[in-house]
Order: sequence, then structure tokens, then C-alpha cells
Amino acid sequence: MSLQFVTIFPGLQNIHLRKGLGKIPFVLHRDFGYHSTLVSFQNEKEYPSLKKDIPGVQLQFFTYPFSAHPLIATILYLCFNAQKLDVLSLYGQSRYTFIIGFLYRLLKPKGILYLKLDMNFQYLHRLKSSKNVRRHHRFWTYYFSKVATIISSEYEELTEALVEFYGIDTQKIIQIPNGVDEQAIEKLPFKRLPFEQKEHLILAVGRIGIAEKNYEMLLSVAKKLQFRDWKIVFVGPIEKEFEAKSEALLREFPHLKNHVFFVGPVMDFETLCSWYNKASIFCVTSIREGFPVVLPEAMYWANYIVSTSISSIKEILNDGELGSLVHNEQEMTATLQRLIDQPKLMKETVLKSTQKAEQHYIWTNLVAKLGQKIAAIQKV
Repeated sequence: MSLQFVTIFPGLQNIHLRKGLGKIPFVLHRDFGYHSTLVSFQNEKEYPSLKKDIPGVQLQFFTYPFSAHPLIATILYLCFNAQKLDVLSLYGQSRYTFIIGFLYRLLKPKGILYLKLDMNFQYLHRLKSSKNVRRHHRFWTYYFSKVATIISSEYEELTEALVEFYGIDTQKIIQIPNGVDEQAIEKLPFKRLPFEQKEHLILAVGRIGIAEKNYEMLLSVAKKLQFRDWKIVFVGPIEKEFEAKSEALLREFPHLKNHVFFVGPVMDFETLCSWYNKASIFCVTSIREGFPVVLPEAMYWANYIVSTSISSIKEILNDGELGSLVHNEQEMTATLQRLIDQPKLMKETVLKSTQKAEQHYIWTNLVAKLGQKIAAIQKV
């Protein structure tokens, strides 16, 4: 009989289905025979990625009356369904996950609670200096010890920090970064291009204009670059304020109309992969971020990575061996100009970073760790 793996995430949107939130239950279903379900409010009219990217995963919406609040809706759901759930998956460290995890283990003491800590390292630093740190530490140390069954983090430095700060049992915590669905890629109608056949294209993928992504930096850098035949392409939904800034930039520097392009949201996996496949450079300008899924994807598709110092970047790029780390706009400009002027410098690095993606960031291998941990607990 298939194990019931249920992820409750009230804010689920279609974009989440191509990330770990969708891929972990999907790979458990596809490769390990689980019955996987996502539970949420219906936040969008349609979820096209459900059938396209994670077929076989069930999507269930909260339908209880008087349950507009996520906490109330989830409590009602568990009251009716907790006994059916072999594994409950929750995301993040919040009052919501604390209460819901506690309730699930109360209703089903032998149930497996899997908590995926999707956080950045800066959050933990801020927490340590908070005036409520003692109370927080007391509650969450107990939670990690007695309530959560399996905990995962996305990179080694965070894992070590969590173990040190909360005293988490190292047998309970595993490392599951974001990954790449190689089986889905193998079904695409095109193959990964060798680096020397790629276009002179600098790619940025994400929600264009939200504060933490800091894409204003890349706009500002664009004013200073000698592009030659290179282009910057932004892929993703564009915030109105950022759109106004980009239009003002193109009016002030009309030559950039031949070098800076905005594709808008890309909804299907094939089109997104085609952009990765064309690009030579992938650029991250975030102020703060944990382990963005776009980085292993870009590495797999043989993009040279240029990134600001987000939490996981030293680990991802082997402390700069597999790409370029920059700390400010000046360094970003100098790095991109050097690569534009001498693109051959990137080839050897790209070969190594692609190998790392294939060895360490494939979803089947990553999710196998979780499957093995669940199986071991089931045997006890």
C-alpha cells in the first residue's frame, strides 16, 4: 500500500509546483511509489504545472466553511484527515508550522512530520540578536527534538548552524537543496548546447522587481557595459514599479533597446529551459536569499554564474571556483565586462559547474535521501 505524503501550504501558487514544494512530492510519487497530495487554498484559477510538471500529484483545496484563515483551515483539515496521513510535510519555521506540526503529532503520534527549513542564513543571525531569542530557542528546541521527525535544510553551513543553535540530533536532519528534474529534461525536444554554441546572452530569471531580488542593480550595470553583440534578458513577471524604471532607462539610453529585453512570465518548463539553453551567463543580484532553484538549473544548462553573496552561494560555487561572486554594483559591472570581452574564460568553469549540478543537484537523488529516512523510521 502506498504511503500517503501530504504537503500543506495554504499560499500555493502555480509557480511553486516547479520548485521543491511540487517536485519533492512528485519525485516521491514517480520514483518511489508514494501517494502525494498538496493541500492549499485555491489561490489561482488554474494550476497548469500540476499536469505538465508534476503529473500524478493530487491537489486538494480547503473547502470548510468559516475557514478563511490558514491556521483555522489547516486545523479543520487535520481534525478530519490526520489519521490518513503517513507523512505530513510543512515548510518554514513559523507560528503556523509550530502549531500545525504539534497538532498533527498529537492526533497521530506515530505519524512522520517532515519540516523543510527554507531559510537564509541572515535570518538565523537576526534571530540570535532578537530580544525574544530565549523564548524562541526554548520552544523550537523542544519542537525539533520532540515534534519534528525529519528536518531538512538546503545547504551545509545552515545545517551546521541549526545543529549548533538548536541542538538538533544530526540523525534527524538531512540536506536537501533545490534541484533539477533530469528525467523531465530528457523528454525535451532539444539537447543541452555545448558552451561554445551558446548565444551571447546574460539571463536573469525570477520575479522581476521585488525588493530582495534587487534587479535594479542589473539595470544600473547595463548603463555602464560595452555590450558588443551581447544582450541581457529578464525572464519572469515584472512588477509595475520596475517596469516604469526600465522604460525610463531605455528612454534615457536608447541604445540599450538593442541590448536589454523583458520576456515576461514564462509558464511552461520547455520554454524556460530553452532560455537557459541559449544563455551563456546567468546573473543573480539578490540582497538576501537561501538556495534559489534557478542556480542549479542554470548550472545544469551550462550557464556561467555571476552572483551576489547570497547565503548559499559559496557552497554552490565552491567558494568562487565554479563562477564569480560579487559584492556590489562596481564588481558586477567589472565582472560582466570581463566576461563579455573574453568569453573563452568561462568554458572550463562551466564544464565543472555543470558536472557539479549533475552530481549533486538531481531531484531523484536528493529526494532519495528523504525516502530512505522515511523508510528507516517506518521500520522502527
